[in-house]
Order: sequence, then structure tokens, then C-alpha cells
Amino acid sequence: LAVLESMDTAAIVRPCDIAKYSLLYVMAMDKNHINTTELGFIMPAVEYYSKQGNTFDRLRSFFYLCRINRRLGNYQEAIIAGTKAKRLAEESGDLYWRAMTASEVGYTFGWDMLSDEEVRSMLEADMLWKEYGDELHIENSMANLALAYSNKAMFKEADSLYAVLNDRYPSKCRYFVLRAQNEICSPCPDRKQAIDWYEKAIPEGEMDVDNYYEYAYALALDGNIFRAKELLRQLEQYP
Repeated sequence: LAVLESMDTAAIVRPCDIAKYSLLYVMAMDKNHINTTELGFIMPAVEYYSKQGNTFDRLRSFFYLCRINRRLGNYQEAIIAGTKAKRLAEESGDLYWRAMTASEVGYTFGWDMLSDEEVRSMLEADMLWKEYGDELHIENSMANLALAYSNKAMFKEADSLYAVLNDRYPSKCRYFVLRAQNEICSPCPDRKQAIDWYEKAIPEGEMDVDNYYEYAYALALDGNIFRAKELLRQLEQYP
């Protein structure tokens, strides 16, 4: 990213070079966790590779067009771009990009609250990441699938996955938080179990402000109104 930003972009004049710079720049920002919502960064690549260039660059340009549109809340445009990227990935047979595009389409369905489609995409992504074999991606795909199940009110299926994640990654207390969230949303929550999971995460600094409100809610569900109110009074200090 530093190298790209140091370049004199006025000297990049050939359409193929402008497109390549556009794609590499968006990829570099993404790798640096800069969640841009500026479509203008990727459009030169999309416009060029839609008509010419190789399939791999076309695939990636549509993939990042999907991601930026998702961040903008342009879900229909995101799904159109993501579906194009996914089709190109399937045609290429590239397992990594098949998994990446399935995940990205799943994120878009999730953000758009289309839970049936989210579950279907995340199931596909989970299968592909397991075939790909990278441990970090497998972990993330399981967590994504668990969240998709929870969003579809499939709370038992979500809890089963969170249980596996807890066992496999015992030091990652974030999964206790997610498991507690899933539990308190279920029709007949085990309140004490949810409280226990939140309290396991608190010493590890894994709780954000929203999670503390959820914790207060779990306490209230369990009849511990005094502790819940005390916690709410502390939370009033925050925006």
C-alpha cells in the first residue's frame, strides 16, 4: 500500500495499467483493514476487466465491487457483483476463490437479513474452506456458519458449532460471548449458562459495551435485578 501510494498516478496512462493499479490499490487497502466505501477506487478495474484482460483479474474486480457495495448497504448491487465473481471462480476451478466468493456472498445475504440464503452460502463456504485446508479460514467459516444459523433462529445448530469452537480454541473467549448471545436469543434460554459464558469472557477483555447490556439482560432474566440495575448504571457513562 505504501508503495502504491508513493507512485505518481498521473504517469499511469494506459487503460490496462490504470485497471491494474485500481485493483491492486483496493486489494492493498483491504489487506490493511481499511474498509473503504469509495466505489471510485475499484470502478476502473471493473470497467476494464469486464471487457478484456484475464479471468482472474475480472473475478477479483467483481469480488471487491461486491465487498464495497456491501459496506455501502447497496445489497442488490453487491449480490449482482458477488454472483458474477462466484460464477467466475467456479469456472476457474480455483478453490481459494470459490471459498472466498461463497463467503462474501454469504456476508451480503447476512447484512441484508436474508437468513435462508445466508445459511446456504455459509454452508457452501464452510465445505470449501475445509477442502482448502487452511486452519484460520476453517475457524472463521465455522463461526460464520454458526452466526448464520443463529440469524435463522436455528439456535441448537448454532450452539453445536460454538461448542466445537470453544473446545478447539479454548483461549479465544470471544466464542463464549457469541455462544451466550445465541443462548439468550433462543425461545427457552438457559440463563445461568449464558451468564457463566459472559463471565468467562469478562476477565479476558472480550466484552464490548453491547455485550455488557446483553449480560445485564441475562442477569435480569435470571431474576438478579439488583446486579442488572447496577450494571446498567455503570453503562450509562458510555455513549
